[in-house]
Amino acid sequence: MSKVIECGIEEIDQYCRDILDGTIPSCNYTILSVERFQNDLIRAEEGTVDWYFEPKGALHFFEFVETYLTHFQGRFSNKPIELAPFQKFILGQLFGFLKHERMDGVAVRRFREFSLFMGKKNGKSIMGAFIALYFLLFEGDGSEVYNIAQNRSHSMKLSWNSARQMIRNNEELQDLFKVNNSIASLGIRCDDTKSVYEPIATKSDTADGLNVSCAIFDESKDNTDFELVDTIMAGTSTRINPLFINISTAGYHTNTVGYRFYQRDVSLLEGDTKDDQVLSIIYTIDEGDEERWDDVDVWKKANPLFGVSILESYFESRVKKAQGNNRVKNDILVKNLNVFGRSSSGWLDISKWDECEDDSLTYKDVQDLPAVITFDLSSKLDLSNVKITFFDGSSINNVMVYPFDFFYLPEKRFSRDDNRTDKYLSQIQEWRDGGDLTVAGGVSIDYEMITNQIIELVRDYNVQYIAYDPWHSESIIKDLKRAGVNEEDFVEYTQIGYKNWDTPMREMEKMIVDGRLSHNGNKVQRWCMENVAVKENTYDSIRPQKITDDQKIDGVITMGMAVGTYLWSDFGEKEETGKNLSPIAQRIMKMKEKKQDI
Repeated sequence: MSKVIECGIEEIDQYCRDILDGTIPSCNYTILSVERFQNDLIRAEEGTVDWYFEPKGALHFFEFVETYLTHFQGRFSNKPIELAPFQKFILGQLFGFLKHERMDGVAVRRFREFSLFMGKKNGKSIMGAFIALYFLLFEGDGSEVYNIAQNRSHSMKLSWNSARQMIRNNEELQDLFKVNNSIASLGIRCDDTKSVYEPIATKSDTADGLNVSCAIFDESKDNTDFELVDTIMAGTSTRINPLFINISTAGYHTNTVGYRFYQRDVSLLEGDTKDDQVLSIIYTIDEGDEERWDDVDVWKKANPLFGVSILESYFESRVKKAQGNNRVKNDILVKNLNVFGRSSSGWLDISKWDECEDDSLTYKDVQDLPAVITFDLSSKLDLSNVKITFFDGSSINNVMVYPFDFFYLPEKRFSRDDNRTDKYLSQIQEWRDGGDLTVAGGVSIDYEMITNQIIELVRDYNVQYIAYDPWHSESIIKDLKRAGVNEEDFVEYTQIGYKNWDTPMREMEKMIVDGRLSHNGNKVQRWCMENVAVKENTYDSIRPQKITDDQKIDGVITMGMAVGTYLWSDFGEKEETGKNLSPIAQRIMKMKEKKQDI
């Protein structure tokens, strides 16, 4: 696009020029957002859409913010807000694009949804506060604005707190807004318009009944209630000008609502999907920029307020601290450069796991290779995992590894009656429907079903050992012994301590990074890989641990057991007397023959 199509607001037009001619270092998604805006102006001018750009709508919003709102902390404290060019570019679109047809005499905005991703300390939450206060005053009587976060204390610290602080800074605003700091009735109220702004923590099953004018979803990167967005959007159905706002930095995990938004936004910006009611903006870095993570121009791509709220001295101190420290570097990639899926533990870059995926991989490809079965059983309601891992190679330095997974949950965990499943309910249902997770039992896990799966694997493949965590395993071990598995075929593998885990964890990481592990893309296993952190002792030995209690790592535990068993056993050297049958399988088949004679 050689020439900028002007919208009538000079600051926005100049920002578009600076992005498109490279004056402002920008990632591809930022460039695409400017190009989308330019194309939208062309479409509006040609009359091929039912909306147009009205500068007065944007300027009215700007006037409110820059006249009445002030900074409340830092070096700009108590100074009037001056919207940055990138903020005017974004907010100008949000309030400047209007529908041709009015409803009940009211101008109708084009965008019903706004999603913004950028590095921390770039004013995401305060932008949410601008919009919230504007809604209370100018969006009609009875507006209901909600700040949504993982918990109430979190929601109180984000956009809602920014709005509260700006009201405290301006006596004129205090005449219009009343701030109630009581925990029982926390909120900001505008009596003149009978409107309210409240911070809430909500779940999809408790959000029904809200009559939403504007919902600000702060830091969606942390949220895993995938039904919540649909519930909130349903609550906007009676409003003429509703607005759902997602504002977030990237997160360490991709199994979140935030990452779903991010994927949707990427698809919109790249033109793979169309939705004229969604405004998507992303400030991040480009492919290949990770190698230049300590370059100031790379930081500027993900941080549009670099040099203003993010000082160069902060950049220099962060980079210095990250030199030689993978954990801090990953923290920079996620929080400052807005890159999803870098482990906070510094153990594994999830993109490396994704590179090992081969969705065409089947048992037929590896059925003649020696294998280890590993399993990690849960209490009655939690996740259980059985893994069979095939090894191709005689040395840990060159072995190729092929894991296949079976994950189990009882039927009760898929019911909303079990309140503890709400956080991941829609996700585990999706995994079940996609074949990555199996229902085993009703109100509790069916250990017999798991036992039968292990026996089937032993019968069909060249299984050398069965390694297990002794927790909850006693009954299954007895059943397997009765089925013909000998004592020497079992490897008890405790999760306690560092001795059993340091070398397997390090070797597993090498396999993944080197591309010597190939998996078929089980989504539950990927989730486990994202959830794992490492804990170090004073001797720099490591062991796996969960980041939080509800983020399971069973699939990592069984993978570590398999690698450890390969390392420390006479793996692959057991005598075999039958084609494709391990010694364990041969004994089980003999037991079956005896059964037939009874």
